[in-house]
Amino acid sequence: MVAVPEIKKKLEEVFPPHQAQVLVEMVDLANTLVKASDLAELKQVVQELAEAQKRGETRLERLEAVVGELAARAKGIALYYSYEF
Repeated sequence: MVAVPEIKKKLEEVFPPHQAQVLVEMVDLANTLVKASDLAELKQVVQELAEAQKRGETRLERLEAVVGELAARAKGIALYYSYEF
C-alpha cells in the first residue's frame, strides 16, 4: 500500500493543491471503509460460530441428561447400601 503523503505528492503533480487534498482524503477514506469481501468473510465466520454454538448446546443437553441419570443411579446405590448396613 502506498503511503498517503506519496499519493498526495503524485496527485499534486497533476491537480491543484485543493483538489489533490480532496482526492487524498477520498483515497484514505476508501482504504478505511469495510470492503465487501471483508464483510462477506465476516458473515461466513459468524455463521460458522452460530453453527458451533448450536452443536455445543446440543452436546450440553445430552451431557445434562447423562449427569441426571448418573445422579439418580448414585442415589439409588446410596439408598441400597444404607439399607444393607
